[in-house]
Amino acid sequence: MKISKLFTLLFFLISSSQTLAQWEVRDPEEKVSVELTSLIKSLRKDLNTNQQWNSVQETLKEIDSIIQSLPPEPSLYVSKTRIYRELLRLAPEMESSQVSQTQELEKVRLSKEHLPFTFWTWNSFLNDLKNSSDEKQRSIKEKFILPWLTWISQTQASLLNLVLQDIYREILELVLLDYRTTSALLQYPIKQTDRRLFSYKEPPKPKEQLPIKEEPILKELTVLEKTHKKRNLPFPVNDWVVKDKDVGILEKELKNREDVIDILFKEDLPTPVNDWEF
Repeated sequence: MKISKLFTLLFFLISSSQTLAQWEVRDPEEKVSVELTSLIKSLRKDLNTNQQWNSVQETLKEIDSIIQSLPPEPSLYVSKTRIYRELLRLAPEMESSQVSQTQELEKVRLSKEHLPFTFWTWNSFLNDLKNSSDEKQRSIKEKFILPWLTWISQTQASLLNLVLQDIYREILELVLLDYRTTSALLQYPIKQTDRRLFSYKEPPKPKEQLPIKEEPILKELTVLEKTHKKRNLPFPVNDWVVKDKDVGILEKELKNREDVIDILFKEDLPTPVNDWEF
């Protein structure tokens, strides 16, 4: 797929307040390659349509069953080979002048927003270039690898994640075809089991706010009020609230405050005693 076609798919950022869900891979027999594991964990429900997501789930369900039926060696070989092959085939097309050099790319650090498969691609390709001692072999690798690394480093993570979903689904479908072929050639019967290597974990639902409970004291006051009415008793009044008729009195008291203080201090009042001492 050309880089120009990738960028024309969708030019918007996706924001989500939810905790992102993810695929879990349980592989006790070590039949699932690191490449396939990181690819599966990079498939995001929020970046796919319902139809695309249903297709992803069906594809993974079949891959899951076939892998459990195969021995570890052919199972690992199938996914590794196909994934590497497709990454090289789908390398972005760039002019040589647009491609960053290895020394520049080694200084780049990916963000937490990048998907697991992006991290795997980045680290795997860089290590591959570093370990290429033969100049001719290195030159061939750079032709396919550097455009990938350049595109990843120059593209915003949220847009990159979105566009890569199409590539991930395409690779996944081809991995399934290879597994079908391998299973048929080796004549391993597909096991029917409820055990799953791949499972999707939905994000936790936001907690519902519990209704505010009526405080016990309010219930007691209600009962008290009814009791007082039955017995014709006066009901307690909140006389701490200032009423309009009290405003004038308060102002007068405030004006005479200094006179009150003078009276208090002029009177012969008992001397305070510290009776806390033993």
